[in-house]
Amino acid sequence: MVVALLVAAMVAESLVLSSRPQRVEVALPDADGAPTWLIVGLDDRAEAADPDNGDFGTGPDKPIGARTDVIVLVRPGRTALSVSRDIVVLQQDGRPQRLGNLWLRSPQALVDGLCTGLQVPVTHLVAIDMRGFQTLVDTLGGIEVTLPEAMRDRRTGLSIEAGSHTIDGRTALALVRSRQGEVLRNGRWVPEGTGEAGREARAATVMADVVAKAKARGTRNPALAHTLAWRVLPDVTLDADTPLAELASLRNLPAFTSLPVERTPNSNLAALTDQSRQTLTELGWTSGCTVRR
Repeated sequence: MVVALLVAAMVAESLVLSSRPQRVEVALPDADGAPTWLIVGLDDRAEAADPDNGDFGTGPDKPIGARTDVIVLVRPGRTALSVSRDIVVLQQDGRPQRLGNLWLRSPQALVDGLCTGLQVPVTHLVAIDMRGFQTLVDTLGGIEVTLPEAMRDRRTGLSIEAGSHTIDGRTALALVRSRQGEVLRNGRWVPEGTGEAGREARAATVMADVVAKAKARGTRNPALAHTLAWRVLPDVTLDADTPLAELASLRNLPAFTSLPVERTPNSNLAALTDQSRQTLTELGWTSGCTVRR
């Protein structure tokens, strides 16, 4: 989504920039209606510059591979819907799987899971990995956050005091990814308590701040827009059929909303409800979709 803002300011250099992102072959579903963009934030430890240094919350006991930390469905000018990675859907072979793990199989598996599980037809795919997100925030000079309590999370490397701060890319990434953190309350560190729901809320807030700052600064400073695109695009993946210039359609995003789900107690699993399906219908995903091969 940030890349879209940059591309809009740099049409003249689109041929040069078009070679920067990675491309992936995906058979997108057959569908009618408005375009639907799938925006994915990847937890890709294999792409970390040094997987054992802790910057990405990993170590020798953590599995290598790409999972989805953030899933957002966008209809330009209309909808930006945050979707829980914990929703369980049926794969093509009939086996259940969390949305967040489908990328481990392939980008195709995630696109198909959204089609069969949520009846959402994806027409464009954009993914950014952890290194790209960290580079993005650092190139912007950090982002501003305010926390009511000090927070830490040893799994993601988060350590931040209460109050307002300008945080760098490493801290922003740790904050977005934290779901087992602790807060300092009455002089004691206690579990933060909101789990995956809290992580999703923080991710939406941070992403909205990043998009707003990139848009404001990139519009005023074309040189910065060029630098952002040049540095971040190598850590971006697009489907093979989406021209880079089409990302400009994402430059004006509505406010983020979250898809309501029912969470299973004491687990990282979630299920769709009648309210979930009503929300999808109200946002325009009513005609369903068909997986294409």
